[in-house]
Amino acid sequence: FDIVDSHEEPDPLNERFGTPTRNSSSIKGASSFCPYCGNPVSSEYAFCNKCGKMLPVGLKKEQHI
Repeated sequence: FDIVDSHEEPDPLNERFGTPTRNSSSIKGASSFCPYCGNPVSSEYAFCNKCGKMLPVGLKKEQHI
């Protein structure tokens, strides 16, 4: 049972959210992504500049494909 229904906001722990895309390397200064909204953020940020949620410590670094 998951408390988040499919028609509600995405589950931040779901692997398909917050994972880098192939085009993400073109975003300057983005070294990781917000697990809540998927916005590219700098690893220096404590909060997402799009959704405002607190970013977890040690966000996954972008993996170049």
